[in-house]
Amino acid sequence: MAGISHSMLSRIEKGTATPSIETLTRLANALGKPVSRFFVDQSERHDCSFVPAGQGVTVDREGSSYGHIYRLVGHVLSGNLSVEPYVVTLDEKSQPWSTHQTTGIQFLHVLEGKMKYRYANRLYDLQPGDSLLFDPNAAHGPEDIESVPVKFLAVFFNIREYS
Repeated sequence: MAGISHSMLSRIEKGTATPSIETLTRLANALGKPVSRFFVDQSERHDCSFVPAGQGVTVDREGSSYGHIYRLVGHVLSGNLSVEPYVVTLDEKSQPWSTHQTTGIQFLHVLEGKMKYRYANRLYDLQPGDSLLFDPNAAHGPEDIESVPVKFLAVFFNIREYS
């Protein structure tokens, strides 16, 4: 398809032959990819995370001291982006905590229950199906837990720093 012999392709794959730009162009065209794809840093991570229903790891986060239960249901590192999805549960022992501040971007999607959620100087009545996307540098968090349990998906997006 690319007009390159099997033996030449095999030698390129094994690193015993160095392809010309013309050869790389033909390979890229045959694969339907840009030539630049051959020059991408191979140390870049392409991650996938699968967590079966009802699974996940309960982890301690800052809100844990307020009775908020965080169940990590995946984790992806792609380049310098970190994505952490949690199912957060607020029950009868949970306390409001609307002064939290952190970095990155945060997404919430309510699965069950009702709560008033503070973001900066605004108060949102959240119920199942409602979503909130925000910059968590401003004070935020559940201010009033109206019906328990409250369960919501919280996805934290952060840029990882390299030293």
